[in-house]
Amino acid sequence: MMKMWLVCGLVFLSSLSCVLAWSDWAEWVPDAVTEFIDNPMRRSRIPRFILDAKHPWILENKRKLESLPDAEAFLCGLDAPSDEPVVHVNNGLELPRDLFHYLEIDNRRLSRPGWRNALERLREMKRCPQALARVKTFKVNIYVHDRYSDWFLRVREPSRPYKESLKLCGDVLEAMTGLESLKWEIDAEHAHWFEEAFKHRNLTLPSPKHLLIGPLSHYLVGMCPNVEAIENIDVVCWKHSQHQNPGLLLVRSTSSAKNLTRLALHACFEGWSPELAREVLEYMPQLTSLELKNCFESMYLDPAYSVNPPRPAGKLLRGILAEISNFPNLTHLDLPASYELDLGFDGGPICGNAYDGPGGARYQREVLAESYRATELGGVIVAEVLPHLTGFTVGGHQPNITRDEGGISNVTWFWTGKLDEWLLARIPDYHDEL
Repeated sequence: MMKMWLVCGLVFLSSLSCVLAWSDWAEWVPDAVTEFIDNPMRRSRIPRFILDAKHPWILENKRKLESLPDAEAFLCGLDAPSDEPVVHVNNGLELPRDLFHYLEIDNRRLSRPGWRNALERLREMKRCPQALARVKTFKVNIYVHDRYSDWFLRVREPSRPYKESLKLCGDVLEAMTGLESLKWEIDAEHAHWFEEAFKHRNLTLPSPKHLLIGPLSHYLVGMCPNVEAIENIDVVCWKHSQHQNPGLLLVRSTSSAKNLTRLALHACFEGWSPELAREVLEYMPQLTSLELKNCFESMYLDPAYSVNPPRPAGKLLRGILAEISNFPNLTHLDLPASYELDLGFDGGPICGNAYDGPGGARYQREVLAESYRATELGGVIVAEVLPHLTGFTVGGHQPNITRDEGGISNVTWFWTGKLDEWLLARIPDYHDEL
C-alpha cells in the first residue's frame, strides 16, 4: 500500500511539473513562433520591454532587427543619447527619435506572472541607458495573480515583490531624467512595498509633470516636486476600508506640490461633497483645472433619500459648486456623467436587455433624452454658479459657451434644438426588429 501511494505521489508530482512546464511554454508560444520564423538561428533577441511598447517602427522592422548579430546592442548600446536619427552602417536601419518615448511594465494584457515580469523588464531596462535617457512616459501596471486567477499562474506568483526588483525600480526611475509622465497603476495592497523601498533610498524625481497614480500610492506626490497635474485611477472602492479613503489621502499629500495646476480626482467612498471640495481648496488653492471623476453621493445609504420630500434635484451640485467658486484661479471644470450629479436622473437600466424587443429602441431614446436633459440642467447650474469659467464638460460633453462682460451668458450643446431628430437617427426603430 505504501509503495502504491509513493508511486501515485511521484506520478502526480511528475504530472504537475509537466503542466507547469507546459504553462511556461504556452505563455510564450505566440511570440516564440514569430521569433523563430524571424530568427531561426537564435542569433539575437530584441529586449522584451521594447517589444511590449509596440512602437510601430519596431513592429515594422522586427525581422531586420532579429537578423542583426546583436539587436540589443544596436538598440541600447549607442554611445550617447541624442535626438538626431542614427543610421547603423551595416544595415541602414534608422532609429526614430521617439523610439523610447513610451515604455511600460504591464502584465495585465499578457498573462505573465506580475512580479517575475516586472523583475525581468527592469533588468532589461537597466541594461539600456539609451531607453532610460529618452523615455517621456513610463507606465507601471503590475497585476499579481491571486485566488481569482488560474492555478498555474497563482503557483508561480510570490506573495511579495523580489527585493532586486524594488532596488531596480528605484534605479530605473532615477535614470529617467527626461521623464514627463509617470503612470503608476499599482494595486493598493502592494503599494506599501514600493513606498518603503523608495522612502528608504530617499527617491526624488524632479522631471515628471504629470502623475497618474493608483490607490494608496499618494506618497509619490512628495517625490515629484515639480508635478503640475495629478490624476488618480478609478479605484475599486470596496477593496479599501472606509477609513482608508485613497482619494482623501491623495488630497492631503499635495501640500508640497507648489506647481500643481490640475487635479482629476475619483472620490471613492463618500463621493464628492461640499466638505471634500473645501478640503481640496485648502490643500490646492492654486488649481486652474479640476475634474470630479465620480458621483455626488455616498456609496452608502444617504438619509436624504429616506425622507419625504427627497432632496431637490441639483441641490447637492449647487452646494459643491459653491465651494468650488472659491478657487481664485480656476478656469476649467470637468464633471462626471449627469446620472452621477444628483439631478434626478439615475442612469436608466444597467442591463442592455431592457432595450431589446418591441418598443426597446423607443425606450432607449427616452432614457438618453432624459440623460441629455439632465446634462443641460447641469450646464445651467454651472453657468449660474461659476460664470467666470472659460470651459467645462459634463460627462465628456463640452458645450458651446457664449460670454459677455458678466461671464457665461448662454450654453448650448451639439443636440440643442434637434434632440429628438438626432436620437431617432442614432437609434432608429428598426433596432426593435433585431
